[in-house]
Amino acid sequence: PRSGLKLLLCLIALAAETLPRGGGIAVAVDPVAVGASLVATGAGARIEPSAASMLAALGSGAPPDPASLDPKCVGAAYVGRLAGSIGARIGSDAGIDRVGFTLRLA
Repeated sequence: PRSGLKLLLCLIALAAETLPRGGGIAVAVDPVAVGASLVATGAGARIEPSAASMLAALGSGAPPDPASLDPKCVGAAYVGRLAGSIGARIGSDAGIDRVGFTLRLA
């Protein structure tokens, strides 16, 4: 659906934010599972702790605390709210010089 594509594009922008020194983003769409996976790799790749917390809170269905919003987690808050509005789920995991995201639309 169109809203799923919008969500995927916003998730790509969020993945780009995890690459402070550049790198690459690999996107794999899985039409069978109705979802996608993204892996951002590059020197120093990491997700900001506030962004990871925001995604986790929104993924559990909890509304975000407005006091916890900061410039580093606004993208995550938007992606999480958009996902919630269409019933999608977003997961994230991080390793050394890599950040991964999963998107499930149904």
